[in-house]
Amino acid sequence: MLHIHRRLFYSLIIFCFLIIYSDGAKHNKGLNKINRLKNDNKYRLLQHRNSENLYLWKFYAIPKNYLLAKKGTILGIYLRQCFNRKNKNQFYISSNNKSYYAQNDQFHTKLCEISKYKCLYYPHQSYFKVPHNIVSNLEEIEIVSKITGKKRTFHLDTTAANSKPFDGITVCTPLLYYYNNWLQMFMFLEKWREEKNVRIMIYYRSLSRDVFELLKYYEKLNIVYLIPSPIFPRNDPMQKFVATSGGMGPLFFNDCMYRNNANYLTVMDVDEYFHIFDEQSRKKGLLEFVKKKANQYPMIGFFNFQSYYMSYINKKVDDSFNFATESLLTLDSMNIQGKSIMLTNKIYYPSYHIPLFKKENDGYRFKKNEGILLHARPNYIFKNVESKDKIQFLGGPEKLKFNSEYRTLEKNLNKTLVFKYKHTVISDRCILKNKKKSENYCNWNIEECGKQIDLLENWIYTSEKSKNYQEYVKLK
Repeated sequence: MLHIHRRLFYSLIIFCFLIIYSDGAKHNKGLNKINRLKNDNKYRLLQHRNSENLYLWKFYAIPKNYLLAKKGTILGIYLRQCFNRKNKNQFYISSNNKSYYAQNDQFHTKLCEISKYKCLYYPHQSYFKVPHNIVSNLEEIEIVSKITGKKRTFHLDTTAANSKPFDGITVCTPLLYYYNNWLQMFMFLEKWREEKNVRIMIYYRSLSRDVFELLKYYEKLNIVYLIPSPIFPRNDPMQKFVATSGGMGPLFFNDCMYRNNANYLTVMDVDEYFHIFDEQSRKKGLLEFVKKKANQYPMIGFFNFQSYYMSYINKKVDDSFNFATESLLTLDSMNIQGKSIMLTNKIYYPSYHIPLFKKENDGYRFKKNEGILLHARPNYIFKNVESKDKIQFLGGPEKLKFNSEYRTLEKNLNKTLVFKYKHTVISDRCILKNKKKSENYCNWNIEECGKQIDLLENWIYTSEKSKNYQEYVKLK
């Protein structure tokens, strides 16, 4: 009997302990939820308090042959906050005691939505209707905030407006951030070099030293124009809510279009290539191929190529370039919009795949047997795939040319380049750790992973001392 009472007594103690533990766990869970909500509210309050802050970058006189010239004479590009949707005319240009207010097209908030409003700043653009006779005499403009009255002076870039249109293809690349694949870059530039009449605008934040030196070499050949990206102020409380590379493309694509007077423009990743199937058309070049189609469809503003992954059949990478001879093709289901050649007299703003605010049906897509986009993504080019579609990427003369240019490059750089197709080094583990640390973390911001990634390469970073550098200017 005493034995039974002892068992009941111990059971009662365990039961009470479980109730106390359960209550404590619920209490701690409740406190954690309250603290998380407080933290979320603190961030939201910070975000809303700063929602009217703009980060202005550049202003351009619009070339008269551009479509946007029908709407305005000056274009400004900057970062705008996702929650800032009310202040459409937030600033203006002051000239000779007259005010010319910013005119806005739709604010493109795709990154805001994809990140669930954790990445809060996105590129935007405004145009101004300043009379031509005034713009033609301006070197600087005075920007005035409508909210605070604060004034800022900016250089007005008139280079494009005062230049003849470049009747080749201007290639705009998304921002290169911790980029270290010199072989991929070499092949990208040499393929474009075959077109002869091209300008390649390379935007960068951080490059491995071998890639940087390679780009400087091509810059001397007047093929590449190397442009440093602006650095978001590190002591700014909104810094953690700004994407560092992904999603910032439209800022640089607009700069690419409006810093140059270009007739034809494309946005290309450095692992992508346009491919024309007809041999005679291929010899005449991509520009003539597009011009011919543009003459057939004079009202169309962009000509689009469907994207296919390339997988090399020969996977041995060496300086013979035999690995790049033949490839199997599989449909690129991630990039359903492909890539386009855009006509600047028929579009307002470029974007990754098709012009901003346009639909795929607004353009012309080449038939698969006419031309396609080849996507040489590093995780696909060496992948074993099953496909009936085979393509010759580099012919015999091209391989010899690539090998010759590679030798010339090594000689000019006075160094041996390790013949390796490197993978990108963005630290997914570090990003995931930061994401867990804060639910408000912007997934496309990898500044906090910089110390970890810095150990992986000898990096060249954008700095205020970089050639062609222009900083953001904060304005409320």
